[in-house]
Amino acid sequence: MEQKITIGRNPKSTVRIEERWDTVSNDHATIERRGDALLFFDHSSNGTIINGQKVHNTNVGIYPGDKILLAGVFELDWNIINRYFPYQHRPTVTRNIHGGEQNTGRRTVQMDNFSRRDNVQSMGRQTEQFTPGAVKDVSQNYVRPDRRENYGQANVYSQADMDRAMEKWNWGAFFCSWLWAVVHKMYWPLAILIIGGIPYVGQVCSLCLSVYLGLKGSRIAWESGKYKDFEAYKKAQHNWAVGGVIWFLISLVSSAYLVYTTLSIL
Repeated sequence: MEQKITIGRNPKSTVRIEERWDTVSNDHATIERRGDALLFFDHSSNGTIINGQKVHNTNVGIYPGDKILLAGVFELDWNIINRYFPYQHRPTVTRNIHGGEQNTGRRTVQMDNFSRRDNVQSMGRQTEQFTPGAVKDVSQNYVRPDRRENYGQANVYSQADMDRAMEKWNWGAFFCSWLWAVVHKMYWPLAILIIGGIPYVGQVCSLCLSVYLGLKGSRIAWESGKYKDFEAYKKAQHNWAVGGVIWFLISLVSSAYLVYTTLSIL
């Protein structure tokens, strides 16, 4: 009996997704048995939408009947999950809330069909979704959303798009060097602040560091785990590039003014 399965486009995945679904990550998610419960772990680039709620880089409890959309586009069929985690081994839990020993990262209320007033028995369970800003209509016993949530499906990137972005030169890392590195959880470049005081050697080391970060910075930034999604990563790196260019121009003008002033005095 399986305790854990992997899901993604990676050929080694337990549940392999076809390459044509290129917005699904190579190693998109795992489903793990914890006692009688099933936990869905998302560690993808574009996230997963479960019952209309976006899950990204966190784990949630899942139950039969939950609608699971990998990257918001590929629906994971429960028939596939049932092959590895047979239904009779899963609990008839009716409430899964954030808290306790297992941090699910979202709240999902499961409402048994057996508890309906008409006592009509049917397969599976309905899921009552918690929508931000929703208003409870007691008379009709349903949640009416006040507004629709946009989960950013226009900003879904394929693995090929991401790989190309990882290979690009990072101007923000090049110009801001050690400051950029510290923000992205790299601390060894701080040594350049000490070495930089050594004549000639310091300047050469600083230049080498800047070139290294320019070449590798795009991948380092994404793998740092600082950004919740790829769109946020792209915007941040663009801002770093703009800020770096401005800082470089200010430094250039300041240096030129200093040289001009020195020559004038002489």
